Amino acid sequence: MKIFFLGTNDFAAEILESLNKIIKIQYVMTKDDSKVGRGQKLTPSPVKQICIKYGIKTHIIETSINSSKEKNFIEKTLPDIIILIGYGEKIDAKIINIPKYGIINVHPSILPNLRGATPIEHAIINNLNETGVSIIKIDNNIDTGPILNIKKCKITKNDTYDSLFIKLKKISLTALIDTLKNIDKKTIIAQKQTTHMNRLLAPKIEKNFYRINWNKPALEINRNIRSTFSKKKHYAEINKHIIKIIETTVINRIKASHKNLLSGTILKISTNGIDVKTPEKIIRIKKLQFPGKKITNIPNILNSINNKIKSGYKFS
Repeated sequence: MKIFFLGTNDFAAEILESLNKIIKIQYVMTKDDSKVGRGQKLTPSPVKQICIKYGIKTHIIETSINSSKEKNFIEKTLPDIIILIGYGEKIDAKIINIPKYGIINVHPSILPNLRGATPIEHAIINNLNETGVSIIKIDNNIDTGPILNIKKCKITKNDTYDSLFIKLKKISLTALIDTLKNIDKKTIIAQKQTTHMNRLLAPKIEKNFYRINWNKPALEINRNIRSTFSKKKHYAEINKHIIKIIETTVINRIKASHKNLLSGTILKISTNGIDVKTPEKIIRIKKLQFPGKKITNIPNILNSINNKIKSGYKFS
């Protein structure tokens, strides 16, 4: 088969890198370089960086995949199938209908659950014990097409965005290869997605999500922090310092003597971490990051934080 790849983000890049070692990708279609960071430096997408690394033929989409320019390119090069991962744009029928076998999408959830832009994060936020990847055939809507393959994986209580990302990348590759083989052999069976009112969604995460609300349950705060981990940091303010909270754990219930303290109050600072009150339990900060500093374990900074953080101080 003549296979094209369409994608932009980190998840797409990771799968492309592994897939390229197994099958021939004729063309990779990805978005143009974009401005990133405080310096607004023009930076290639993660997918384009993989193409540069391995010398894969790249076609840059300057405006929209649905433009007449891209339609003409796809009609001229005529792929048998397009693999779509992490591109972030609804595809029009005029594009979907060009490849012989259509466009297939790798979505990191068990559809129809967690349709949307952030399924990995929301699997942890929603305290699921299982997630997976769905290979679907693209239709006229987003994440709604018929399912061609599903592979599942467990979520542990300690999984972070990073660890779950790795699990899903691994099973995505297996699911994708199996699906391509079955399409080529014409043995693929597509199943319509079920519809139910109680399905979970995975919408874009808003900025205020990253500011820790200490009035929430400790387990929820811990899940929220794990759900984005190295991708984006959660933060809190104390004594006019904005501190990024990198790693936490939940420990015992609040003592009777601490019941009347406000949530967010620091109860204890030790080599084990910084213990903070929440409504029912204590959340222990094990790693944090001060502005302009590296991420560090609490024992490494005990002697230097006394002027910034002390027992009795309150995070806001």
